[in-house]
Amino acid sequence: MNKVNIDVFNSFTLNGKGGNPAGVVLTEETLDFAKMQKIAAFINLSETVFIGILSENTYHLRFFTPLTEVEFCGHATIAAMEFLKRKFDLEDGVYYIESLKGNSVVRINESDIYLAMPDASLEEIIPESSINEIFQNSVKISNNLPVQVAISGLRDIIIPLVKETDLASLRPDFSAISLLSKKHNSVGIHVFTIIQKNDKKIEVACRNFAPLVGISEESATGTANGALALFLYNHLKLVEDVEFLCYQGQYMNKPSLIKVRISDKFDKPEITVGGKAEYVCHKEWCPN
Repeated sequence: MNKVNIDVFNSFTLNGKGGNPAGVVLTEETLDFAKMQKIAAFINLSETVFIGILSENTYHLRFFTPLTEVEFCGHATIAAMEFLKRKFDLEDGVYYIESLKGNSVVRINESDIYLAMPDASLEEIIPESSINEIFQNSVKISNNLPVQVAISGLRDIIIPLVKETDLASLRPDFSAISLLSKKHNSVGIHVFTIIQKNDKKIEVACRNFAPLVGISEESATGTANGALALFLYNHLKLVEDVEFLCYQGQYMNKPSLIKVRISDKFDKPEITVGGKAEYVCHKEWCPN
């Protein structure tokens, strides 16, 4: 087997900086599960995406953390589409991806790439007492919003805080977060506070911890912010089309912006997650 080329892109950058890095591999020859897992462990980013080309506008994607395969990943999908856009000079328009989560639609629009989330729902509410156990310091959870599992591609536990200072000073207990995530079959926790809001736009600051899948903290998460947007859309009883600006990674020195749009023109809200991606570097993996 020849060496494997890996390109790294930062997804959801803010003013050309920050974002969340993902490895991108175009699988021009067959890679089995074990090799893909070894490559993901080698590149050691939160996710690495493996691309198979099905047609000129349809792609098959698989996603691996350093520890395991996951069904879906928003920021790695954005990275994959930015890679394909540059390599094959893709035009603005609609493209299709297949993954373990099913089929999704991607739209390239000038410098932004938007991903329609494959499924979305609100699930069980979690008692506040369970949340007090996962931080090593005291935080004030919102009285007006619940702690709840939400799905937008993946399951995340959404935790609303009252103050941004609490968000900044979080001291997570990773073992306790892993136990809580496993109990609720979730990837991790997504903690946020509202910065400002009106009827058309809501700005939030957020942090994401997913130690169960080998990610201590993630600087930009597409799926989790899609879930967060659905959570707020429902609990704030919004009825118009709304854009959410989700600022993440600022406490990791990786300031990121994830844009989420929700449209309620159909029977249920339609969620799209988007942003910009920037090329970082090229690496190579050689089999032993």
